[in-house]
Amino acid sequence: MKAKLTFNLPEEQEDFKLACQAVDMKQVLIEIAMELRSLHKYGELPVNQWEIVGDIRDRFNSILNDYNIEI
Repeated sequence: MKAKLTFNLPEEQEDFKLACQAVDMKQVLIEIAMELRSLHKYGELPVNQWEIVGDIRDRFNSILNDYNIEI
């Protein structure tokens, strides 16, 4: 199976740029998820900050799930 994306440039320049950056954007999401996990699991944080990091991590994962994004 093959798939081909076609863009009419310059009219669809933004869509083209988005498609070209998709792999980098996924890597950014992976790095954010890893950083949140590391802070939550290993961070020497006061209890209130630890809970906040956990809440942010949960919300981040929930948003990914809402958009069916698997990282």
